[in-house]
Amino acid sequence: MLRTDEILSTIEMLHAEHLDVRAVTLALNVDDCAAPSVDHLCRKLQSKITSRASRLVEVCDRVGAKYGIPVTNKRLAITPISTLLAGHGH
Repeated sequence: MLRTDEILSTIEMLHAEHLDVRAVTLALNVDDCAAPSVDHLCRKLQSKITSRASRLVEVCDRVGAKYGIPVTNKRLAITPISTLLAGHGH
């Protein structure tokens, strides 16, 4: 159970100290996007990234607004692309 002083301390951090969430990172494993051609690989990457990350900013903003704590940075991290491009000669 939260104590009153803890609640007041949190409110103080939000207003006086400008508390925020520094970053939210969506991490995607794109190893399953491997394909025999670079064109096919790029299509699979685009499809996966847009289907999973297209609403990242919207959702972070909505959650920040709901709880009154802004999310400063929204980031996307993917597995190293070099492993997918190995053997394609590019």
